[in-house]
Amino acid sequence: MKKTTLLYAFLLFSALYVKAQGLVISEMMYNFPGEDTEFLEFYNNSTEVLDLEGYEITEGISFIFPAITLAPQTTLVLTNDSRKHQAIYFDDALEWESGSLSNGGEQVVVVNAVGDTIIDFEYSDNLPWSQMADGGGASLEACDFDGDFSDPSNWTRSVNVVGIEEGVPVFASPDRISFISNCMREPILSASFRDMYVRESDEMAVVEFFMDNAPSGDLRYVASVVNSPDPKATVDVDYILSTDTLSFAPESNSSQTLTIELIDDTEAEPLENLIVTIFPLVSGGPLLDDGVTVFIIDNDGPLQQGIQLRGILESPAVKAIELFVSEDLTSEQAARYDLSSANNGSGGDGLEHFLNQDIPGGNCIFVTNDTIAFRAFFGPTNNSFLIQDEEEDVSFNGDDAIELFENGQLIDVFGIQDVDGTGEAWEYSDGWAKRTDDAPSLSTTFNEADWTFSGVDGLNGDTNEGSFSPYDLSCMTSSVVDVEGLTVLVYPNPTTGAIIIESEELIDNISVFDFMGRAVQVPGQGQTLDLSRQQSGIYLIRFQIGEKKGTARVVKM
Repeated sequence: MKKTTLLYAFLLFSALYVKAQGLVISEMMYNFPGEDTEFLEFYNNSTEVLDLEGYEITEGISFIFPAITLAPQTTLVLTNDSRKHQAIYFDDALEWESGSLSNGGEQVVVVNAVGDTIIDFEYSDNLPWSQMADGGGASLEACDFDGDFSDPSNWTRSVNVVGIEEGVPVFASPDRISFISNCMREPILSASFRDMYVRESDEMAVVEFFMDNAPSGDLRYVASVVNSPDPKATVDVDYILSTDTLSFAPESNSSQTLTIELIDDTEAEPLENLIVTIFPLVSGGPLLDDGVTVFIIDNDGPLQQGIQLRGILESPAVKAIELFVSEDLTSEQAARYDLSSANNGSGGDGLEHFLNQDIPGGNCIFVTNDTIAFRAFFGPTNNSFLIQDEEEDVSFNGDDAIELFENGQLIDVFGIQDVDGTGEAWEYSDGWAKRTDDAPSLSTTFNEADWTFSGVDGLNGDTNEGSFSPYDLSCMTSSVVDVEGLTVLVYPNPTTGAIIIESEELIDNISVFDFMGRAVQVPGQGQTLDLSRQQSGIYLIRFQIGEKKGTARVVKM
């Protein structure tokens, strides 16, 4: 009887183990090229329905599976942002609670409802793992569901194109299993970007090319610049091709970089471009599908001053810089602006992060080190946009000054660049600073009176609303202005010309100031102003009613 019981227990344990081992991770996107949108695809590799209730991901991200089952040979996708995931892949996914997949690789562990380890493997962003998966636009797809998931040869980069994100092609197939027999793959040659923006003053542009599943033999390639649309960059005038031969390792995954030297002149020029591609010196190697277009942004000519510093925040959970964009900016125009931090009173560090995407005017944007953590802490941002500082180029703490440049020239500053802000009135450690609505829109000299501050530890809660001093996420002064208990309406806002100011009491005086805080003379009659002849941008409408004074911020489109 005892032997029978033991045999029954052994068989039961074996059956449970086989059932549990049926769950595998079949695909993962751990380093999305744009704003972080990660996912894990789970696959039932067994012949039985799996009950996943109570299963938990214990490393990397935080997620406990709800009451849900997974049929044999079907998939289930988890993501950090279900709405963005749906927009990219047209596919529904569950959203995990918190955390993210490390861009540098990490261990992934899943346990079942009773704590038994079901999945345990480690991925990496280092060779011989596919370099295209490390921000190059591709997900990783498992080859052998019964194999070793910590073995890079058991993974291959996806080749299913789903779109373009910030100039980078995205390859993935969540919720659609691509059966790959024993990892039989064709060699693939890809570039890190399809479109690349560089400044004329950057000295060089570096284009990375990835070789996945390389064949045997001589894999030398020669770089070539092909005809590009006008206005095109001219060799030896705008650029020099420093290296022209690339050699990839055979029978492996590898990458090589091509360096293009940029020539910085003093001539104001339109956006120039060149298309770079590479060709095998020996026949038989894979070809690059598309060339890489390198756009060279001129740093000469007049300043447009279409962006201002709006706020700086540093919570224990996330850091961000808020900017206001006064007019529509194309990616070319936005790329003329750079952010920088002056750390620990060491003075300006020069250009560190530039914006290279289309940005609609009349909106605020947050440049943040972690878009996932930002949403978790602050919630919805209404008419604001999030931009991921992927490499954390602008690294700052609550005692550092922040600079804004256009065409390499300083146009706006928060804090004093050569002063350590610790203990200063403008320190914002675990807190925030925000520009007042009636302050000059741009200034290269910092004035504490133009900013409001939370004080140290103002953002020390679990969320913004739960903090001692929540950050005001509103982008602009409302068109409904409260002037010491008196309501004043300023509309339409934004406007193409006419501005109407309504008040229950007679307005004694109205004045208009431009983005730089300079007085502007505009035609008007009574409580109606005409901004139609003014340039697009931000204008401050200041009015006085008896002893009461108010200010409205208006966007001229």
